[in-house]
Amino acid sequence: MTLFILLMFIVVWPSTNIQMRAVSEVFRVASILMFGVLFILNSANFKNNVKEIKLILCFTALFLYGYFLAELNGSGETALLDLLVTLTVVPVCILVIAHERVILGRFESYLLVFIIFLFFLLNVFTGGIILDVPPKYDFSYASEVKGRPIYYGQGVAKFFSLGAIIASIILINEAKRFSKMCMLLAIFLFATLSMMSGARGELIAMIASLIVMLLFNARLSSAIFICILLTGLIAVSYTYMSLGDFLFFQRMSSLLNGSFGARGHLYSDAIILLMENEKCFLIGCGFNFFQNEYSYSLGLYPHNFILEAAIVWGVPIVTILLLLFLIGMLNQAKSRENTDIFFYLTFFFTIIALKSGSVISSHLFLIFFSITAYRGAEVMLNFLTKKGSNGKL
Repeated sequence: MTLFILLMFIVVWPSTNIQMRAVSEVFRVASILMFGVLFILNSANFKNNVKEIKLILCFTALFLYGYFLAELNGSGETALLDLLVTLTVVPVCILVIAHERVILGRFESYLLVFIIFLFFLLNVFTGGIILDVPPKYDFSYASEVKGRPIYYGQGVAKFFSLGAIIASIILINEAKRFSKMCMLLAIFLFATLSMMSGARGELIAMIASLIVMLLFNARLSSAIFICILLTGLIAVSYTYMSLGDFLFFQRMSSLLNGSFGARGHLYSDAIILLMENEKCFLIGCGFNFFQNEYSYSLGLYPHNFILEAAIVWGVPIVTILLLLFLIGMLNQAKSRENTDIFFYLTFFFTIIALKSGSVISSHLFLIFFSITAYRGAEVMLNFLTKKGSNGKL
C-alpha cells in the first residue's frame, strides 16, 4: 500500500501561496523518487498481472484511436503532449492500484490522515491559510501563474475532501471510542477546510460519498455522531459569521439561482455539436475537436467527462463503456468491497468528472474508471458464459 499512498500524494498534493508551493514541491519530488525506487523493486511482481496488462492494452488502443481521429480532424497536434503524459501515467497507476487492491490497513489510514493534517499545519505556519473571520486561503501562487486573482482552489478542496473520506472509513471500522472521536474531529476539520476553498464540486462529491458510506456501512451511533457534527458546523457558522462570507456559499447561491457560468454554454455547445455532426455522434471526432470546432482555447473543454468522451469516441462506444462502468460499480456495491476505499474514491472522482472532468487529463478518474469498467466487463463475460453453459444443458 506504500506505493498507492505515494501515488496519491504525487498527484493530488496541492499548493496555496508561494511559500507553500516550495514545501509542496519538496514533498512531491521526494514522493516521486520513493515511488520510482519501490516501483522498480516491485516490478518483478507486475509481470504476472495478465488482467492489468490486458486493461492497459485496451486503454492504450482507445486513446490512440482518439488521437487518430484528432489527426484526421486537425486537432491532433494540440493533444499530443497530453496524450503522451496520459499513456505514461495511467498504465503505471493501473499496475500499482490493481496490484495492491487499494485496501487501506489501519496504519496506512492513520498515516494518510496525519499527512493531510500536517498539510493543514504547514499552511497555517507559511500563511497559506489566513486566520481571519471568516478564515480563507491565500492562493497567491495560482494568481501569479495565471496572471489574475484566484479566489478558490479545486486542488485544495479535493485534497481535504479525500482526507474526510479516509477519516470516515476509519470511523466506521474503528472500535475504540477515543479513536472515533479523533476521526470525527478530523472529518469536521477536513470538511471545513474543503468548504473554505470555495470549490463546489469537490465538496458536493465528498458529501455524496459520505452519504453513500453511511447507507452502506455506518452503525446508528456513527450516523448520530455525524449528524451532531454537521449541526454543530451550521450552528457555529450562523453564530460567528454569515454563511455568505464563505466563498463556497456565495458560489452555491449563484448555482441555485440558475447561474452555471461558462459551463452552461459549454454544455449546450457540446450537445449541439453531437446533434448536428453525425460523424462525431457515431464514430467520434478525436481529442480537442470541440475546442477546434468552436475556436475555443484548450482550457474551454466541455467540462463534463461524458459529453467530451462522446465527442472524442462517439456515443456508441461511450455508451458501452458507461454500461460496463455501472456494472462494475453495482457489483462492488453489492459485495463486501463497499468498505474498500477504491469504491469511494471511484464514486468521488466520478462526481467531479461530471462537473469538470477532461477526457485526456483527468488522470485519477481515468485510472478508477478504467479498472471499474474492466471489472464490469469481467462480470458481464462471466454472466454470458454461465448463461451459455445453462443454455447448452
